[in-house]
Formats: sequence, structure tokens, C-alpha cells
Amino acid sequence: MKPIQKIGLLLLGLLAACQKDFLDERADRSLMVPSSKEDFQALLDHYVDVMNWATTGFSVETDEVSIADGGIPSSAMLYFHFYTWQDRQYLPTQVPANWQFAYRQIYYANVVLEGIEKIKNDPAAGALRGSALFFRAWAHVNLLQLYAPPYQGAKATQLLGVPLRLTTNINEKATRPSLETCYQQVLGDLLEAAELLPERSSLINRPSQAAAWALLARIHLIRQNYQAALEASTRALNLQSDLLDFKTVDASKSQPFDDPIVSPHPEIIFYACNMISSVSTNALYRVDSTLFDAYGAGDLRKAIFFNANRNVKASYLGRATRLFGGLATDELYLIRAECEARLDRPTEARTDLLTLLEKRYQAGKLPELSALQGEALLEYILWERRKELYLRGLRWQDLRRLNLEPRYAVSLHRQFEGKSYVLPANDPRYTLLLPDDEVAAYGLAQNPR
Repeated sequence: MKPIQKIGLLLLGLLAACQKDFLDERADRSLMVPSSKEDFQALLDHYVDVMNWATTGFSVETDEVSIADGGIPSSAMLYFHFYTWQDRQYLPTQVPANWQFAYRQIYYANVVLEGIEKIKNDPAAGALRGSALFFRAWAHVNLLQLYAPPYQGAKATQLLGVPLRLTTNINEKATRPSLETCYQQVLGDLLEAAELLPERSSLINRPSQAAAWALLARIHLIRQNYQAALEASTRALNLQSDLLDFKTVDASKSQPFDDPIVSPHPEIIFYACNMISSVSTNALYRVDSTLFDAYGAGDLRKAIFFNANRNVKASYLGRATRLFGGLATDELYLIRAECEARLDRPTEARTDLLTLLEKRYQAGKLPELSALQGEALLEYILWERRKELYLRGLRWQDLRRLNLEPRYAVSLHRQFEGKSYVLPANDPRYTLLLPDDEVAAYGLAQNPR
């Protein structure tokens, strides 16, 4: 049986398991229920449709993009609601794709975690458990960035998180534990995964130790634990630190980067694709003009990632219709540089920043950073995050955490089709509404408005 056929049967089996009754009791259930290490690996390798989606690609709600009048057709009104920060973003019976995909990833991860107990003496069981723990953490933390409030240490035990799904029991009542409980579960899953996974994976859709530490670094940054983020980013970079020299990239190509599944990209630690739509690929969807102008003289990223009309033309996944949302070394250098700046280590922060920028600028055009100190250095690093990590789904996370600091808080403003819209810093709309059906079914507390 071909691998893709086997995956298809496994997915059918999982869909059946999500019903109160199996679709057909007469079916050969041995073909439908994963039971071997090959079955479990096949489930975790289903990267195209399930496991390797990054469900936080909310760039349309941030200051990364500008959509001209007429850029949102009537068939895509959901994106009108996103773009203009409307409270009602879904029909009452509609399940948001971000929610649906994340909990599907969690369910498949739990299938593997429970199933490998039957083969726990197999040498492959440890790595399979590590991979499943990583994917479960990946999905839960992505949900937290959308459906739970921004992390605030002093309030984290009082604020509500998202439903944690730690078993395959679909009849288990969903609850909303505290934000702190959710983050501790995610951190625990990743720390265990880091002990079980290989240092680096031969396939970028599979997790590794480097990926676990990279995700830990991102989470600690979200939680404003800068010492822990510094340590985690260092551990990840000790395992994988390669950077692509953009001087070797042909910006004249319509697709400057190759598909990393076919031709590995040296910076990618973990492959994931952000959710996209027809709106994000039309000519009226552009990079924000202020951000576009921030790419200064000699900055190679401007011509590589955008055309002259400010349209996106490139992603680390190759064509611009598939946007990278995974983990990469460039993000790690920026996490470490920010933490070093915040911890009053300006020399180290400038060193990490220059390590990255040397690969992003033309020869002889590298910015002079030696005089940058204190807040000026931190502001420079934060702008580099915006330029380097464009459309990765990270700006939404950054706005949520930085708005908690008055010096970096921003209100977003838009003009669209004759009306003005504003999203103030720390507005409740930075936390999305839970799906109505989920609220009704389990009696979950809805996010405030």
C-alpha cells in the first residue's frame, strides 16, 4: 500500500472515531485504526492537510498589510470583518478554521500518544512520543494567541486560557483552565519532547530538539520571560544556526526561493504553512507603506519579498501563495537579540543583530549599529522583527505583548471604502470570540467585549 493511501485510511478511521458510532461496523477496522509505529509516523507526517499548519496567520488584522478599496470581494466578507476588526466574525454555526485545524492537530497527536503505549518498548516509541508532544504544544500555543488574552504574569492565574485536550475522549467536557495552567502544560510538553527528539530532523516537517527549543524561545518571549527566552534560543541555535546569505538570492525571479520540501532552506527548523485566502493573493493586498519604506538602502529583502507595487512575491515556502509560518533561525537571532537588549547586554545584542543583517544587506551597505544603546537599540531590533518576520503570523503576537508596555503600545487605524476603523492598544478584540457552538455545547465562558 502506498503511504498516501495508508494515511487516507488512517484519517478515515480517525473521522469515524470522532462519531458516536462507527460509520460501518462491518468495515475492516484493522485498516482504519492506527496501531503500528508506521501508522503513527504516517499520521504525524500528514503535513499537507493537517499537522504542519500554523493557525495564527492573522496578518490581515495587523499593521503589516494594506488592502485597497475593492480588495475584498463579497464572497470573502469574513476577511472584511477581520480587516476592520468587527466583533462578529463568524456565522453562529460556523467553526473558525484556526480553531478547527488546531484541535484536529491536537486530536491526532493524542491518538499517537495513547497508541504508542502499546509499543512503548519499541526503540521508535520515544521519538514518536516527542513528535506528538511537540505537535500538541504547537497547536495549543497557537490557539492561545488567538482565543486567550495576552499573557500577563500577575494575572495569568485569573485569566482564562483555552480548552486543553489531553486525551482522545471526545465526550470529555471541555473547560477553560487558567492561562497559567495552559502555558505550563505547553511548556511541559515541549521540555519532554526536547528530551526525546533527535537534535535535527532529516525531514523539515518533522519536529526536532532544535524545533522544540525554538518554540520554547518563542513562548518565553510571549510570556516576557527574557532570561528563559535567551537560554532557549541559545540552545536552539547551538543545534541549528545556519543563515541564508541573501546576496546569493536572485531577486529578479518571480519565485526567489525554492520549495523547501524539495530543496531544503538552510534557515528552516520546522516547516509550517500559514493559512491563506484569495484576498491575500490579489493585487490590491499590499505591504503597509510605512513598513515598505522602512527597508533602507542596500536592504536586499525589499526586492526579494515584494514587487514595486508592494505586493508579496516570495515566501520561504517558495511561491507567495504559500506563506511560511514555521520556525527558523532568523527568528531565533532576533529573539536572542531582543532579550539581550532587555537584559542590558548591548554588545551581545548588536552581535546577534549584525550576524543576521550581514546576510540581508548588500556588501558595503551594512547599517552602523555601534552607537546604539538602551531603548534605541531595542527599538531597532523590534523594527527588524517587523521587516524580517513579515507575514509569519508573528506580528499579531508581538502587538499583543508589546501593547502591554506603554512605550510600545499602538492603536491601529484604517480607512477602507469610505469608513474609518480603529483598534486601540489592549482592546478586547485582540482576543477573538470563541465559536458560538463550542460555547453553547460546553457552557464555556465567552471572551469579553
